[in-house]
Amino acid sequence: MTRPDPTDQGHPLDLYQSDYVIMEVYTDLQTVTTFIKEYFKSFMSGGEQYMVIIQVSDDDLLEFNKWRACTRPRTFLVREFPHHSTLVIKFKSPLCEQVSETMYQRFYIRKYQKHHGLPPDILSHVGSTIYTLQNGLQLEAEQAYIPLSSRAPDTYPSLVMEFGDTTSLEALRVDAHLWLKNTSGLTKFILVVAFDIEKIVFECWEYRDGDAECTHAVSVDYQSGRVRHAPLMIPLASILDEMPDLPGITEDATIPFSDEDLVSFMRETIYSETSRVEAFQLFSNSLYDSLGYGWGNSLLAFLSIGIALPATGILRRWGAKLRRRQQSSY
Repeated sequence: MTRPDPTDQGHPLDLYQSDYVIMEVYTDLQTVTTFIKEYFKSFMSGGEQYMVIIQVSDDDLLEFNKWRACTRPRTFLVREFPHHSTLVIKFKSPLCEQVSETMYQRFYIRKYQKHHGLPPDILSHVGSTIYTLQNGLQLEAEQAYIPLSSRAPDTYPSLVMEFGDTTSLEALRVDAHLWLKNTSGLTKFILVVAFDIEKIVFECWEYRDGDAECTHAVSVDYQSGRVRHAPLMIPLASILDEMPDLPGITEDATIPFSDEDLVSFMRETIYSETSRVEAFQLFSNSLYDSLGYGWGNSLLAFLSIGIALPATGILRRWGAKLRRRQQSSY
């Protein structure tokens, strides 16, 4: 299947080709924030992860970004397409946050276990940051890494990790294309991590021969613990500008994740989270209904997430998606 080229300034609705991407028109801030609230609730109960908002003027975008800067908790990431007056929103579930945080910890540990002597600035984690790419495109990185030994802190990351549902895998792949094709070769490696109630998938994306391509994919089955196509390997040459002159580090050195690493990762995230109650959804949704968006700035919002077991509707959300996919296939 021929994929749309994200660098040709095609419309985001053409890039994110899916029957499961929500589309709305920007009318005013109050209406849009109401949409976001409703669709986030829908996402947590089985709805779509990506939302496209069209007809967003410069003034609208400024107003929206001011609102977002003052709103907590952060329940979504943004992709801005100014040439098309379009905003793409990617919702984040608490499980997404858990998977992202666990991947960061595992990546950090494996990096230094495998290669002793690496200096601290060899690959620095920069967290959630919005980057302006070619053509004015703006992408918010969920998890990104910069080799500070050779780059300034405000430059493009060399490694980006994207997390989401397997039902949104095509949209996650579009994100990978956008990163690799619009950063002048500085973003070299994208790790896509997609998960559902049955499996977790890791896809390695790189820019080769003028195109972004998936160079390796690994999957873990939850029930059987079976791992396909392991190990997952992140080449140092793909995420560093220059290889460090250290004993034992060669041009083909990698940061590997074995079968055991990946099964352990799966058990620490999916198994532990899906066993918790849906307290966050019951608690936070009622607060949204009664208090509105203003409560998101408050200490109460922070406590509702930190204390109320943010495992919100995971099984119900995936079950609804799987049933809908099955029904649409007939």
